[in-house]
Amino acid sequence: MKELQINPEYSNAHFNLGLLLYNTNNIDQAIAEWEKTIKLDPNYFSAYEYLANYYYNINDLEQAKYYTNQIIERGGTVQQEFLDKLK
Repeated sequence: MKELQINPEYSNAHFNLGLLLYNTNNIDQAIAEWEKTIKLDPNYFSAYEYLANYYYNINDLEQAKYYTNQIIERGGTVQQEFLDKLK
């Protein structure tokens, strides 16, 4: 992505690259990009949401809860329906 060549610290570009990688079934790389996103911008809630959903979908509830709690601790909101699934 051109944005990353111009500014490798641009969190939105890392997030979008993660989406592209996920949609092309490069899951490990997508996860790494979303983790870079939150390292660069700890309040980038969408990255936490995608990570939480990914871990929920592979039945890793501990990791799903971790990323969900990060959103809540940072002042974001999570849909009640998703929270209920993690119980």
